[in-house]
Formats: sequence, C-alpha cells, structure tokens
Amino acid sequence: MQKMPDAAEKHDLLFRRADGLPLDQKTDRNAWKAILAAAELPPVRLHDARHGVATLLLEAGVDIHVIQTILGHSSVLTTKGYAHVNTRLAREGLERMEKLLTA
Repeated sequence: MQKMPDAAEKHDLLFRRADGLPLDQKTDRNAWKAILAAAELPPVRLHDARHGVATLLLEAGVDIHVIQTILGHSSVLTTKGYAHVNTRLAREGLERMEKLLTA
C-alpha cells in the first residue's frame, strides 16, 4: 500500500504554513504588507508584484513557459498578460529581425 504524501508534499508549496498547508489570504496579505513596511517601500498590491516578477523574468531572458510555471498559471496565455514587454526588449527584437532581413 502506498503512503499518502504529507501536506507539504501534497501541495508542493514554497510559502506555506508550518504544517505544509496553504497560507490563507489574510495571512499572506499581512506578511506582504509587513515586508513592504520593513523595506520602507510604498504599499503595492501583492497581485501587482506578480506582474513585476513576470516582466523582470522576461527581461532576464527566462522562457515564457518557465515564467508560467513560476507564477502557477494553467495557461501561457494568462502568463503573457502578466509579462510586459518594455522598449528595450522590443528594440532588441526588431534589431534581431533586421539582422535576419539584411543577412
């Protein structure tokens, strides 16, 4: 008979309660606010930070499917809505296309 995974294994969460179960939203939100206050940063919604993470990962050259996994999205289309292309990335893409066309 197979042993059932304990709570930590079952949920495979990076941030979790001591017993391995998911954090509730209030605890998560309060921890986020405390982190911002300790760092003397302005209040930012936790959800908005996800957009920042997705964009920074994209700028770092991380594949969109890896970003999808990190953010826990079931669809890469959802992830694409979080990862915002900045001017530098757009310019680099156009420069690569120009090299292809002029080669």
